[in-house]
Amino acid sequence: MTLSVAILISLVVSLTTTPMMCAYLVTHRPPEQRSRWYVAGERVFDAMVNFYDRTLQRALRRRVSSC
Repeated sequence: MTLSVAILISLVVSLTTTPMMCAYLVTHRPPEQRSRWYVAGERVFDAMVNFYDRTLQRALRRRVSSC
């Protein structure tokens, strides 16, 4: 019973409060108003995506030999 109630409360929070918090935190700002932390975070994220893309392409080019 306790687990079911906890799951229901989590469902309500995830469907109501979380989108409101995200809308409050994620606001569109022009490029000249972005902080250094934002720009640095974007660079790190872009580097991770590029690394993933390169390694995925390399892995997909390799042929798997069936035994």
